[in-house]
Amino acid sequence: MCTAMRSARFALMFCALLAPAALGGEVGISLGADIQSPNDICDTSIDLMLVVDGSASITHFSWKEAVSFCDQLINSFTISGNASHVGLTQFSERAKLELSLSGDKASISSAIDYLRNHQMMENTAIGAGIKTGEADIEQLGRSGVPHIMILITDGQNNQWPSPSGPSSKAKNEGTEIFVVGVGSGVDRRELESIASQPTAKHVYYASDFKDLKNLIADITHVTCNTYKCDQGSHSCSILPPGSTGGMSKGDCLKQCVPPALSPRTFCVKGTGKASQDLKTCEAGCVNHVPPELQGVWRGLKIDHSFGGGEWDAEFTNTSLVLKGPSGPKQTFSVHTDADGNIQIVSSAGVMQADFKVEAEGIIAVATIAIGPVGGKKITSFDSAMTTTGYAVYSMAKCQEKGTDCDFSSSDPKQSTLSSTLSAFSEAILVRGAPLSAWKSPKSEWTHFVRSAVPLCETPAEVMMVIDGSSSESSGNFSKILDFANELSKSFNVSASMVHIGVVQFSSKGLAKVVIPLSDDPAAISSAISGMAQSGGDTAIGDGIRMAEAEINKGRKTVKHVMILMTDGAENQGTNPLDASYDAKAEGTEIIILGVGDHVHLQALDAYASMPSSTHVYNPADFDSLKNFVDATVQTACNKYFKCDNASKTCQPTGPGEKGMPVAQCLANCSKGPKPPTPTPPTPPAAVFVCNQSTFTCDPAKPGSPGASSKETCSKQCSHNTPPALIGQWRGIQISPGYTPGEFDLNIMNTSYAFKDASGAVSKGVIFGTGYFSMRLDDAASGKSQAALFSYDSLGPEVTSVTMVIGKPGVVNLPLTVQSGFDDPNYITYMFEKCDNSAPTCDFSKAMP
Repeated sequence: MCTAMRSARFALMFCALLAPAALGGEVGISLGADIQSPNDICDTSIDLMLVVDGSASITHFSWKEAVSFCDQLINSFTISGNASHVGLTQFSERAKLELSLSGDKASISSAIDYLRNHQMMENTAIGAGIKTGEADIEQLGRSGVPHIMILITDGQNNQWPSPSGPSSKAKNEGTEIFVVGVGSGVDRRELESIASQPTAKHVYYASDFKDLKNLIADITHVTCNTYKCDQGSHSCSILPPGSTGGMSKGDCLKQCVPPALSPRTFCVKGTGKASQDLKTCEAGCVNHVPPELQGVWRGLKIDHSFGGGEWDAEFTNTSLVLKGPSGPKQTFSVHTDADGNIQIVSSAGVMQADFKVEAEGIIAVATIAIGPVGGKKITSFDSAMTTTGYAVYSMAKCQEKGTDCDFSSSDPKQSTLSSTLSAFSEAILVRGAPLSAWKSPKSEWTHFVRSAVPLCETPAEVMMVIDGSSSESSGNFSKILDFANELSKSFNVSASMVHIGVVQFSSKGLAKVVIPLSDDPAAISSAISGMAQSGGDTAIGDGIRMAEAEINKGRKTVKHVMILMTDGAENQGTNPLDASYDAKAEGTEIIILGVGDHVHLQALDAYASMPSSTHVYNPADFDSLKNFVDATVQTACNKYFKCDNASKTCQPTGPGEKGMPVAQCLANCSKGPKPPTPTPPTPPAAVFVCNQSTFTCDPAKPGSPGASSKETCSKQCSHNTPPALIGQWRGIQISPGYTPGEFDLNIMNTSYAFKDASGAVSKGVIFGTGYFSMRLDDAASGKSQAALFSYDSLGPEVTSVTMVIGKPGVVNLPLTVQSGFDDPNYITYMFEKCDNSAPTCDFSKAMP
C-alpha cells in the first residue's frame, strides 16, 4: 500500500508514520481521511483529456501533488475499452501529448508514473496545451461519447498561441472544458473565458496543490453528467448516472436544433439555446470580442510601413473604431469565427486579426495585428510585421479610470501620448515583458524609453561578466559585445565617477580579466570590441568569483555593481550560489541578463540581488538585448529623478533631494507639476553588515544588501539558526532510493540532534549561513554537511519544510532544493514541526 502511495505528499507521511504510538494515535487517522474512498467511481463512458501545467513556477513537490491529483481523479472513473478513455497532455514552453486517449488502465498508470519525474520546467503555454489535447480528442475521440478536457494550471498564459482561439475551437467541436486554477498567480478572467459555461460548474480554484484532492468529488460528479435531446422541446436534459445513449452538452445542443434552422444560425457562443432566426441568434451571441481586448487603446503602428504618429482604437463587444494620425475614424464590425479567430469586417471584405495582451498593474499593453482583406490567417506577429498588407500596432489601455490613466477622453490635454508612453516605459522595464514586437528601429516608443533615461552619474565600480561559451554563435557573441559597448557608454566613465572592467568566462579555469577596472572610455570600448570568444562550457561561478576579486581592488567608498550576461545554465566550475552569496555579502549588487529559453531563471533569481524584477532580465533573443540597456543602467544607478519645469525634462536628483522613478517623473513632467521642495542634505547613518565567516559586524556602504544599524546587526550576527527552524521536527526521507521509517531532528540555536530510522542519534554544532541554508558539524566524526531548505507551509498549527542535507563531508550547497533531490550526494527529507502546544501535536518526546 505505502509503495503505491509514495507519490502523494500526505500519503508519504501516512506510510512513514502509520504507527499510532508515533503521533499520539491521532495523525494516522486524519491522514487516512485524505485518501479518496474507492466507492467514488463514475461509470459514465467519457473521453477525458487531462491538460496539466508543467511550468517552472510549480515546485518539485507541488508537481508531485498535481500528478497525484490526476492519478486519484482518473481512479474515480471506470477505465476500459467500452467505458472511459483517458489522455494526458503536459504543457510549459510548448505542449507534449504524454498519452493519447486510451482505455488501457496499465498504459494510463505507466504514463502517470512517467509524468511524476518528467516536469518540463519552462514557461506557460496554456493555448498550446489546449490545442494539443483537442487535436488528440478530434483524432481518437469516440462518436456519441462526451468529450471532456480538464485543464490544471497555476499561472497565466505567456507563450504563443493565446488560449482564446484553441479553447473556442475545442468548445465549438463539442468538447466540454473544465479548468482548475491553483494559487494566487492565475488570471481568473482568462480561466473563465477558457472554460465552458456556466463558470460556476466549470471553473474551480484551489489555494495550493495540496488542496487539489478536495476537488475530486465535485469534478467527478459534474464530469459524469451526460445529456439527451428532447426532440419535442428541442432542449437537453441531464441523464441519470449509469444511463446509456448520452452525449456531451455541446453535441446534444447541436442535435437539438429545430430542423428548419441551418447550423449557421445556431448560437454556440451566447446562451447555448437555438434561435428561430438569424437575427435572434446574433442578439444572443455575445462576446464577439474577447473581454480583455475591449476598451480604449492608444499607441503606435510598428510594422514595416511604420509612418509615425498616434493611433487610437476602441473595441466594443462587436465593433472596432480605429483612428490614425490623420484622417477620419473608421468603424468596422468584429466577429469571432468557428475556430475562435477574430475577423474584422469592412465594406470591402473580411480581415483576419490576432492580439496578445499583457497586463501591467493599471496599464495593459497589447500587440494587435490586422491582415489585409482576404488575407491569410496571422501565424505570428513577427511575420505580420514584415509582410506587405499586414498592420501591427503596439498599444496601451487603462485598466482603471482615473486622472492620470483615462484614454476615453478625446481631449488630448487630458490624455496625452506622452503619458501613455511613460506608463508603457515602466511596463517594458520588467523581466519577461514582450519585446518581439519592438524590433523596428523606427519605433518611437522604444526611442522614447531610451531617451527618457539620462546618463548615469552615480560613482560606481562596475564589472561586466560575459559568457563566452560555445553555446553562443559567433554572431550572437558579437551582439553581446555590442550590448556591452552600448551599456558602457550609458555610464559617465571618469576618474571621479564610474570605472568599468570586463571578465569573460566559459569552461572551468578559463575565466579571464579582459580589462581591469578603468576610467578610460576608449580603452574600455577597445577591450570589449577586441574580445575573442573563449568557447567551451559554462562556468558562471568562476566568472562571478573573478569579477568580485577585481571589484574588491577598486574604491571602497562607491557602489559596487556586477552585470552578468549568459545564454545558458551552469554546468561546471565553482558553485554560482556560493560565489554570488559571497559577492553580495561583500556589498556587491548583482544584475543578470539571461538570454533566450535555455537559461534557468529560478537559479538566476538566486544568484542576483533582490528584487529579481529589477535585477534579472530575460531577453527573448540576442537581438532584444538592446532593449534592456536602460533598465540595466537604471538599476545599476539606483537613480531618482525630478521634473525641470523649464525644459519639461526629467533630471537626476542631487544629494539629499527627493525624487521619483523615471516613469513617474515622465508622467508628472508632461503636466508641469511644481518641483519638489529641496531638503537640506543629511549625512547617511553608519550601517553594518554581518560577516558570515567571522560572525562580526563590518562597516558597509549605505544601501548595501542586509545593511543595518550596529545594534541591529549585533543582535542578528551570529551563527544562530533561523528562528523559524528552531524546534522538534519529525519526518521521512523522500530521495530516490530512500530509507523507510521515521527521522527526527531537534534544532536548537547553536546545536542539533538527529535520530535516523534505526534509532541512532548524532549531535553537533549548527551554523546558519544564510536565509535558507545552514551547516551541520557532527561532533563525533568532525565532518560537516551543507543543508538547503524551503518552506512548504508556515502554520498555523504545523510548519512543513523540504530539507536537502549533504552526505557527511559534502559542504557545497546544491543550486536548488530540486537539484539536490536528484543528486546522489544529498539526501532529501520532508519534515514537519508542531507550532502549538496541543496534546495531539507534540513531537517533544521524539528525541531521547
